[in-house]
Amino acid sequence: MELPVMLKRKELTNILDFSLELLNIRTYSTFTSLVMGLKGLFDFDFVHIGAVYFSDEWKMQTFYTNLSVMKEWSPYQYSSSPNPNDPVYSMVSAGKTMMWWEELPPAINNSVTPSMVLPNLCGYSFSKVAPDKSKTAVISFGGREFIKSERTEELLYFIYPHLANAYYRLSEMQDIDPGLISGREMDVLRWLKVGKTSWEISKILEISENTVNFHIKNIKRKLNATNRQHAVAIAIANSIIS
Repeated sequence: MELPVMLKRKELTNILDFSLELLNIRTYSTFTSLVMGLKGLFDFDFVHIGAVYFSDEWKMQTFYTNLSVMKEWSPYQYSSSPNPNDPVYSMVSAGKTMMWWEELPPAINNSVTPSMVLPNLCGYSFSKVAPDKSKTAVISFGGREFIKSERTEELLYFIYPHLANAYYRLSEMQDIDPGLISGREMDVLRWLKVGKTSWEISKILEISENTVNFHIKNIKRKLNATNRQHAVAIAIANSIIS
């Protein structure tokens, strides 16, 4: 595989190390610490990660900023985004995966909503659709003197999918008591994890297919999951199964 022209081998090694560390995070504070380590690769004043839900709900989380104008964007803050002129929302709706803020009108550094005015800021936003297709993560890096460059774009193209995946894993973590899941349900979950069908699980566990489906229904209810894959993701994120 030919290496990107703009990146050095050491930089690619750092990105690989970063992506491997992201696999083991279990808290937002650890996530934030890792993200701050990226300042060794390129400088930025803030990092945002949030999600555009296809129900038109907008969730924005500020993981780091040294700009007072952005202090009100506190972690875990929810707000609606009904404005079709929001450039980041438009980027996601159009299926774009990367945007330099100044390239789409109206510029985000003019205004996004009346309560969020960001003067003289530049940055990149990247998007990645969640595995269950229910939402799109949006990751933004920028600052007052953030410079558009091929090198930074190359770095972020490598980094953003790993950040998005880590964000999705963190968002699946809930305060779930592992004792809620019965022993038989644990057996079913483990086989669901490796992609077995209800019929296959019924043969493996020597129970009826209807019984397997009954267990799956209970698992989804207990984990507040929308489907089998979602249940497995939640179970892994909460260390119910490994």
